[in-house]
Amino acid sequence: MTLALILQAALVAAGLTLSGFCFLLSRRLKRLNDLETGLGGAIAVVTASKPRELCERGMLAPSFIAHLLAKKYRWGMPFHRAARELLADGIRLDDSTMCRYAEHIGASLGGIVDACAAEARETAFCLSTDATGVAIQPTPLADGKRQACAKGHFFVVLADKDHVFFEYQAKHTSQAVCSMFHGFKGYIQADANAVYDALFRGAARADDGDKPPDEVGCWAHARRKFWDAAVTIKDPASREALLRIRTMFKLEQEWADLAPKQRHERRQRVTRPMLDEFFAWAAGVFERVKVERGPVATAFGYAIRQREPLLR
Repeated sequence: MTLALILQAALVAAGLTLSGFCFLLSRRLKRLNDLETGLGGAIAVVTASKPRELCERGMLAPSFIAHLLAKKYRWGMPFHRAARELLADGIRLDDSTMCRYAEHIGASLGGIVDACAAEARETAFCLSTDATGVAIQPTPLADGKRQACAKGHFFVVLADKDHVFFEYQAKHTSQAVCSMFHGFKGYIQADANAVYDALFRGAARADDGDKPPDEVGCWAHARRKFWDAAVTIKDPASREALLRIRTMFKLEQEWADLAPKQRHERRQRVTRPMLDEFFAWAAGVFERVKVERGPVATAFGYAIRQREPLLR
C-alpha cells in the first residue's frame, strides 16, 4: 500500500467521523432549542420590532426632513427655491415631494400641538394674540377663468413662555375668536379690535358661572399709531409720546431677567407713576385734537380709550 492511499483513507475516515459528530450535535441542539421540552425558550434570540417611523417607507431621512422644514418655516425659504438650491448640489428633489412630506409631518404632529393648546387654555397665565390677513389662492375654475384670491387670517398666540401657536381662521370675527379661546379664564393681551369685545363680555365661557378673561392692552399697537402720526405729519406731541413709551420699553429690557414678582414690584414702584403722568398728559392733548380728523386724534384717542387695559 502506497503512502498516497494511506493518506486518502485517513482523510475519508476523518470526514466520516466529523460528519457523524455534526449530525449528533445538530440533533442535540434541536432538542435543546425546542420551546416546549428543551431550553429554547430561555436562550432563544428575540428580535425587537423596528421603532415606528413618521413617514413609513419614506425615502428621506428624518434629519433631512427636519432640515427642509426648518428651511421653510424657520428661515422662510419656499420649497421651489430649496429645490433649486439642492439641485445646485446635485440632489434632485422636486418641491411637490417636499410639500407632501410637510403635510404628512404636520398631520402627524397635529395631536401634539392640540394637546399643547389645550394645556395653554387650562393653565396659562396670559395669552397674547394678534392676527394678520393673508391671500388664499382660489381653486381653479372648470372653464379656466381666473378669480380673485380669497382672504383669510392667521392668528399667532403666545402662551406665557411655553408655547407659540399659529391658527388659521377663514374670517376675522368674534365667533372665530371665541372658538379659539373658549373656556380660558386668565388674561388675554390683544389690540383694541372690536372682534375681541365679545370675548371679554363672557361669550367664550365654558360655564355660565365662569368669569370672562381679563383684557390686557398692547403697547406695541398703541406706539404704532403714535409712530404713524409722528412720521406722516411730524406731530410734536406724537414724537413726545414715542419718547415716553421708549423710556418704559427700556426699563422693561433692563428688568427682563428678573423674576416675575420682582418685575411686578418695580413696575408698581417705577413704571406706574410714569404711566399715570403719561395718561394725564395724553388726556389733555386728546381734548385739544379730538375734534380733528387725522392720525394725531386717532393715536391719542386709541391710548385714552385703552387706558384701563394698558395699565394692567
